[in-house]
Amino acid sequence: MCQADLLIRNAFPDGAVKYNDIARNALVKSAGDLGYKDIVKRLKRDDTYALSLASIPVDRIPLFRSRVREAVAGAITSTYGLRPGDIAHVNWLQKRCRYIYPDHNFERDKCTGEQPYELAIFADSIRAAYFKSPKSFGWRIMTRFTSSFPEKPEEKEIPAVLLALASTAIFAAIDDHRSEKCEASDFTTNKWSGAYQRNLNILSSLKEQSLEAYHDLLHGLYRTICGSATTAGHTGESDDDVRFLKVKRK
Repeated sequence: MCQADLLIRNAFPDGAVKYNDIARNALVKSAGDLGYKDIVKRLKRDDTYALSLASIPVDRIPLFRSRVREAVAGAITSTYGLRPGDIAHVNWLQKRCRYIYPDHNFERDKCTGEQPYELAIFADSIRAAYFKSPKSFGWRIMTRFTSSFPEKPEEKEIPAVLLALASTAIFAAIDDHRSEKCEASDFTTNKWSGAYQRNLNILSSLKEQSLEAYHDLLHGLYRTICGSATTAGHTGESDDDVRFLKVKRK
């Protein structure tokens, strides 16, 4: 449950939120599911005991979160044409979060701000990190995905928290290009929670301005990431397969 909360509720919990709302509650639920009633009672009553046990899942949070950080590393150059040590380009992409828009053009200083998060790197990184195979963690928590659009409750969405997490990973990978060495920095709350909050603010603003556009974005990502298994290209269904078949008679 702790890992699920990172992708659905808050990808960068800190302080009391990290230990109480995320880790402690996850321990209480896990102990309850296993029938350890005494441990459940002690976790709820004994803060020192709960804090000690909570350190176990808390220590795993950066590792779980870093999956998406690793997934974006190889796509920065091809997506943004960014070279190590190009600080001006880094600053330009990060300013006003230009990097989330498909129409960015550093050389021409152009960015219209249309179609946020529709670059392939966003869906690709989420898929690679959490939906790579049917056994991947993301598939196990899909039942918790919902729709923000009341008229279309069946059209599930990728959680905004998960999209913001992926976008923060991309922001961090872009930032690594400030140095000629381009070494990956630690993907910690202290360093990147600001970028994460900026992305949540953008998504919140989109939702306020147009709930339909917000839903279309997140449901579109859901279909791209989770719905590919239903397409003909992946299921082996007929797609005019014999069209190019030519048989030479002897």
